[in-house]
Amino acid sequence: MLKIKVFTSINTNYIDKAAVLWDSMKSNSYNLQINTFVVEPSLSREESELLKNSFEHTSYPGKIHTLYDLPEKWDFILKNKSVVEACTAIKASATNFLLEDDTDLVMYFDPDILLFSDLDNLILESRSSAFSLTPHLLVPPIDDHGVFANEINGSMRFGVFNLGFFAVTNTIEAKKVLEWWNSRLLRYCEAKPELGIFTDQKWFDLSPAYFPQIISLRHPGYNVGPWNIESRHLTFSDEIYYSNGERLVFFHFSSYDMPELLMMLEYFDKSKLSLQVLNFYGKLLAEKSSLKIEIISKYRNMTEPKDYINLKAENIQVSSTNRVMKYIKILLPIWFKRYLRKVYLMLN
Repeated sequence: MLKIKVFTSINTNYIDKAAVLWDSMKSNSYNLQINTFVVEPSLSREESELLKNSFEHTSYPGKIHTLYDLPEKWDFILKNKSVVEACTAIKASATNFLLEDDTDLVMYFDPDILLFSDLDNLILESRSSAFSLTPHLLVPPIDDHGVFANEINGSMRFGVFNLGFFAVTNTIEAKKVLEWWNSRLLRYCEAKPELGIFTDQKWFDLSPAYFPQIISLRHPGYNVGPWNIESRHLTFSDEIYYSNGERLVFFHFSSYDMPELLMMLEYFDKSKLSLQVLNFYGKLLAEKSSLKIEIISKYRNMTEPKDYINLKAENIQVSSTNRVMKYIKILLPIWFKRYLRKVYLMLN
């Protein structure tokens, strides 16, 4: 039997999204081993273990990994990275880690993806090559608005391929790609499209020249998102969604928490079915909010009576008065500090 691992990379604020992703994967005929890498560079090794333990005895599925499970010193490398930069920087290293035993195939999915069909065909296609990717666009935009939004301000800035999904076989060729990719991410995983860099993703614009064994998957039901909804005509029949007449396999709700997603779907999707899909996804996320709170609350309880560690999640707050005062001192302008000192000296 094939040994297939799937994984995603999140910080604690994406627990609900990742839980929805994994729930949507339950109907597969393959036995998939689910893995989640929780990326919190501000946590020590001990704190990361406590966070990992917080997932135990909850409904969250699969194995939990932290930065300290990987060979690189990611806690140091990622110190000044944004959430997106940090979570994407480890993807090549995490893939190598998951390929270490007799695994046949590793597949990555962004946490803001929802599956609408089984992965049988996707797995079959992905096994035919060392490394499989999905392009943002499969056909050219039809008007100037599409050219600007999806080519000039889309693929040409952020990359030809969308690295919200990729699949890697356990081959020498694939490991060469991963070695090259990881070497770039260790030093240059930044969101700076003005410099020709966009996190882990834009590097693969070079990949067809470097690695002919990389293939583009062209099924219209793979990685449907706001950047290609103009050319993916959605239909709905007998409780099944279709994209260009083929079954919708997975939809990517990129920038879900930003208004741009809704704006692009409303403008480019003439069927408006993507708005129905978006509403359905929102309901699923709401159902997982209690799981997110449960896991973070367990972590809080484990770390008390210490200061709560700032996990960069919207529902975690700093509880220590000393820490709050420390931040106030940092944020106060120098002139105001001097003014306060003068007042203090006058009063004393």
